[in-house]
Amino acid sequence: MRRLAKLFDFTGYGYDDDGWCVSVSDIVLNHHCRANTMLHRARLITEIHIINMFHNLLARLDAQFLPLIHAMEEIVANEGTNYATYKPESKKTIAAVASTAVSIKAILDTPILSADGALTDESEVVGEKITLRLTN
Repeated sequence: MRRLAKLFDFTGYGYDDDGWCVSVSDIVLNHHCRANTMLHRARLITEIHIINMFHNLLARLDAQFLPLIHAMEEIVANEGTNYATYKPESKKTIAAVASTAVSIKAILDTPILSADGALTDESEVVGEKITLRLTN
């Protein structure tokens, strides 16, 4: 909104720099719209950040998962299907496959946005837990 060249008089109207007559309510509405726009942008940035976090987590898990699946297939081919007879290293690999699958399922099952379009608290909690698991 343009700066006002003259203060508002008792009628609630004033003039901007170009001589246009503006009302107090116009200015209030303009500021309200600007505030809502800024709030909307902040929410969008936050939502995009969370969505990117989930995308990145899924990409990292996928990169881990495929080699683990191939290793599991080798274990089953070489050691059979009886888990009790697996070597300790093979059991660790199977546990890593299961853990990665559980993490992927947790992300896919987590609602990121609520019905009204707001971020869910659950999405942030799950995202943080999975990120911690990947960094450890």
